[in-house]
Amino acid sequence: MKTYNMYYTASRTNVTLHLGSSSTPSSYYAGTALMTASPSVRLHSGDQSGPVLSIAKFRWTSRHSHLALGDPDKEPETGDQTVWEKMTREKNVLRRSDYTFATSAGSDLGKRREFRWSKDTGKLMSNVYNCLDQEGQVVASMLSGGFFNWKKGGEIEIDDGLSKELQELLIVSALGIWCAEACSAMTKGYGGGHERSD
Repeated sequence: MKTYNMYYTASRTNVTLHLGSSSTPSSYYAGTALMTASPSVRLHSGDQSGPVLSIAKFRWTSRHSHLALGDPDKEPETGDQTVWEKMTREKNVLRRSDYTFATSAGSDLGKRREFRWSKDTGKLMSNVYNCLDQEGQVVASMLSGGFFNWKKGGEIEIDDGLSKELQELLIVSALGIWCAEACSAMTKGYGGGHERSD
């Protein structure tokens, strides 16, 4: 496993991801657009000026979100068709924090595999999610730094034996959950919290 430390930028809505402290070069930059009808988080290579590697999009009123590799805005230039994967959140009250998606990323044969992010309910003082593949192996985890940690947004651990594409999709899925949970808390705080199933 390799651990990416998430450090807030000055805006506190974006984060840089480092394999060491914040003084080391960033491996990724996650730019968020939360104050829109369709919030999103884009994972850039290196810093803010780097190319977009993957993206997560969600809506304030929906439990579900969508993930994609690459930059959809570049479609007219590249001619590539963006493949969106739906990440669903369980409706069951006891498993509301479970997020599931399937992808063929990292498979030479194009075989789809399912991944599930589940909150670790044993961590009472921390907001921790573990991602399991369909064989039940933990391939990633995400620790939220909490609202009162003004410097560090959290940590993301990724199995470094996975393909680069799959690692980047898992990272953006973790960031999508991280943002979606923040949006959900904000919505409820302002008297919202009504979710559709679409």
